[in-house]
Amino acid sequence: FALQGKALAAICAAPMVLDARGALTHKTATIYPGMQNELNMASYIDSGVVEDGNVITGKGPAYAIGFALAIIRKIKGDNAADKVAEGRKNGNQKRLNHEAFSRFSPYRVNF
Repeated sequence: FALQGKALAAICAAPMVLDARGALTHKTATIYPGMQNELNMASYIDSGVVEDGNVITGKGPAYAIGFALAIIRKIKGDNAADKVAEGRKNGNQKRLNHEAFSRFSPYRVNF
């Protein structure tokens, strides 16, 4: 995927796997606090979510919503991500989990 320029995403400690496989070479990334030294090919940024080219990294579970929205924005565009974010603001989390996220995912998820 990395060599083909396809979108990659990793959150929490998982960015170290992308780094070890060379997918973060010459990229900026974030990782779970205290694991910065595990990023050897990437430049660490202390941010909740970092997008650099085709790669999105998230710091940890506290940033899961922003991470998910960044993935949706990357794959489906601004309108799709804005629609999901707006639904969250309006308290439609249960409906969004079932309808919106399964619709935006290349994999169908049954809740």
